[in-house]
Amino acid sequence: MRPLVPVLLSFAAGIIAAKSISLSYQLTVVLLALSLLPAISLFLVRQRFNALIVTAPFFMLGVLFIKPHLNPELSPNHIKNIIREIPFENSIGTGIEGFVTGSPEAGHKRTRICIEARRINYNGQWKDVEGKVLLSVYGNTDAKRGDYIGALANLREPRNFGNRGEFDYKGRLNLQGIFATGSVKNERLIYTIKKADPDFMGRIDGVRNSISAFIDNSDIENKGALKALIIAEEGGIGKGLRETFKRTGTWHIISISGLHVGIVAVFSYTIFLFLFKQSECLALRYNIKKLSTILSLVPVVFYGLLAGFPVPTQRAVIMVAAFVIAFAMNRGKDFYNTLAFAALIILLLYPYSIWDVSFQLTFAAMFSIVYIESRLKNLIKQEKEDGKPEKNLIKKLFLKRVLPALLVTIAAGIGISPIVAYHFNQISLTGLAANLIAIPLTGVIVPLLFISVLLIPLWAGLASSVLFLADIMFRLLAYIISIFSALPYAAKWVPSPAIIEIILFYAIVICLLNFRKNRIYAYSTPVIAAGFVFNWGYFNFSGMNTNGLKVTFLSVGQGESELIEFPGGKTMLIDGGGIFNSDYDIGEKIIAPFLWSKRIGRVDYMVLTHAQLDHMGGLKFIVENFDVGEFWWNGEGSLDDLGEAVSGKVKTRILDSSTEAIKIGGADVRVINPPHYERLRDENNNSLVLKVAYGDKSFLFTGDIGKEAESSLLYKNISSSVLKAPHHGSRYSSDKEFLQKVRPSVVVVSAGFRNIFNFPHKETLERYRSVGAKVFRTDEHGAVTIETDGKSLRVEPYLTAEAL
Repeated sequence: MRPLVPVLLSFAAGIIAAKSISLSYQLTVVLLALSLLPAISLFLVRQRFNALIVTAPFFMLGVLFIKPHLNPELSPNHIKNIIREIPFENSIGTGIEGFVTGSPEAGHKRTRICIEARRINYNGQWKDVEGKVLLSVYGNTDAKRGDYIGALANLREPRNFGNRGEFDYKGRLNLQGIFATGSVKNERLIYTIKKADPDFMGRIDGVRNSISAFIDNSDIENKGALKALIIAEEGGIGKGLRETFKRTGTWHIISISGLHVGIVAVFSYTIFLFLFKQSECLALRYNIKKLSTILSLVPVVFYGLLAGFPVPTQRAVIMVAAFVIAFAMNRGKDFYNTLAFAALIILLLYPYSIWDVSFQLTFAAMFSIVYIESRLKNLIKQEKEDGKPEKNLIKKLFLKRVLPALLVTIAAGIGISPIVAYHFNQISLTGLAANLIAIPLTGVIVPLLFISVLLIPLWAGLASSVLFLADIMFRLLAYIISIFSALPYAAKWVPSPAIIEIILFYAIVICLLNFRKNRIYAYSTPVIAAGFVFNWGYFNFSGMNTNGLKVTFLSVGQGESELIEFPGGKTMLIDGGGIFNSDYDIGEKIIAPFLWSKRIGRVDYMVLTHAQLDHMGGLKFIVENFDVGEFWWNGEGSLDDLGEAVSGKVKTRILDSSTEAIKIGGADVRVINPPHYERLRDENNNSLVLKVAYGDKSFLFTGDIGKEAESSLLYKNISSSVLKAPHHGSRYSSDKEFLQKVRPSVVVVSAGFRNIFNFPHKETLERYRSVGAKVFRTDEHGAVTIETDGKSLRVEPYLTAEAL
């Protein structure tokens, strides 16, 4: 009997369903009360509860628990409401004060600090506010948990770019109660007004800072990685090391999770058990195994505190604690109830965790290990069982030590693969082998770090020696992982699987593991497999554009990128966006997820209008991870890293106005700029300008041309139904004569939200409206998709349901 499993499933279902159903608090409470009546009646009549009959109350309880996070009631002076009132020109450099709510997170170039805001200053006046603000400081800061600080920040509401397939950054912060973010240009613009009196967590932060300084001052190689493993400070991990571990599916190794907390629990249990065994009196008087199990919770909690107790670490500690309690209560073999208990506690505390990737991966891995590993072991036993003891020592060692580790790794890999593919669009083909080596090595590194930390106040020299040993072991780990990462096809980027595909995948696994138990599993396997293949084919080919032309103007911030889907399925990507002075890869984070969400794995034509970062920054990732047919550009300027990626891999063409028209899937593609004989003086004016015509409708893609180039095009056939606004809607482009010649019915402006250039300029927008054009902006509407059958246009902004 596993009563907590249906309780957990119903509670989780209520949380998920709450996103789709709209119920008031009052109605939710009424429905919860009504759902309790059958359970109460059963208890009064039979003096017992039935697990199934309480599923409805727990479903409603899930709805009730998530409501404050999905639909919070914010006061009029909440920071979200206040910053909406501040004009854009005043929001840059707004004074804000508040209490630091947690330990600042140091990153590669920035430090993130969450504060509980207390007041805000604009127009020379202070105003009382409330609510959390996530500050991103360029540089370091000495602010500590509990300090009352002030900062000069660029405040805004968190927002997404507004594209299909992208990560829901805004939604994630909102669920955590954060409705405002602030960018602080440098560390001099943030200051401490009043230091906090150190409380318990403040003292723990002091210990963590001491450990960080100890590691920084040591003569070891992998300081950043070791700090990540003991105090969860991941900012010092280099990008190259991150990518190496990601490609091999071992990133979880250098980010504190249930694995690390479990290692500490097992290590502590082993030490306590060893010590108790030295006392015959204790061994006879007490159940030393149970006592060791209970005492192992102390180091587990301490390890969680060293990590700063962020929510993911809290979840890991709760899960390990649930298993420790179960073993202590002689329920150690009731794995499913224990897992359900741990998950239920976490969801009661943090109901929004249901959408958190680390929560999903942790429990998928644990459930898979419990469910799949035992069944794989049974299948192997049935194959080799002959009643004779194994005499071969090597084979015996393999069966006793290696095989269980192999089965656990396989089981965890099967469980998490669909979730990893769904969230990260990547599957590691070397993950199984890499994890077989990485996990045991981690089981040595983490205890060494733990011992080193305990020795710091007692014997710093010995602590340094143990830390050095941990560094040697990590160097060995990193070396082995780098070998796996360098293998061809170590990792493969994949489209996000649909939810139904994930369900069918797990159903196939269940059937294959149980086909000998019941015929229904054997009969169901081919049926479910056929359903999986059908769904895969449907989602891969149903989105292929076969009738009409579809153009999507992606929202890539202060840059440009457009995808054209031609009749017949061929695709063209024009420009790839890019952000100046940023490690944020538009290709990896925006364009690729968009393509994967549409099951597009090949870009037939990749076009760069001109070699500037805000147009080509994201193309390198696309070239390296997609099948690209041809690369077109104007041949002017430097391609930098993109040139290396394209060279020798993709057919390259330099185009100008002399290039003959190209037919693609019934559409006519013409290059009308730059001039063939004499280039213009400014590189923006030499942008490739393409006119794509299909039937009676046409699109004009203009790059960053200005008035000089526009004037040179007045004598050409540039009349178009849709105009991609030249140079992001700058006042120095979209001249009146040019617009009268184009006569667009739709203009799409690609610009960043509240960009420093103030694009699009007001006078330019007025000129668009003066020629009767409907204006769509990626900074307001997100991605804008326009479809045509050659006779009419249909415009569909991602963030607003509007059509022409």
